Amino acid sequence: MHYFAFGSNMNLPHLRACLAHGGVDTEGLRDPRPTTVCGYRLRTNYVSTTHGAAACNMEPEDGSMVEGVVMEITPVIRRALRIKEGWPHRYREVIVEVLAGDRRNPIKAITYVVAADHRRAVDMPVIPR
Repeated sequence: MHYFAFGSNMNLPHLRACLAHGGVDTEGLRDPRPTTVCGYRLRTNYVSTTHGAAACNMEPEDGSMVEGVVMEITPVIRRALRIKEGWPHRYREVIVEVLAGDRRNPIKAITYVVAADHRRAVDMPVIPR
């Protein structure tokens, strides 16, 4: 299974530290590669209860794209990501197609987008006030 990381989850040392803090063996994150997802735009319209600041979200938008990192993950990592992202209440798991490196064909990957009832109408600062 593949996972598309965007926003702060692209920072792999940070992501590994978050997962390890929950007791997860992060060796299940493998083969990270830069990638893009077309047809979405990056938003900061969700306020993280953990950080007290905006967190990234992506929403469909024709002609836009979001840069990120695609990687292979194990079922254990998927379960840990679901917990980290507040699935299924705060973030929803969706499947996107990513274009990674020298591959001509898209890869299907899971990612997490903010649930409609947790989105703000406007983008917010990503640093605490």
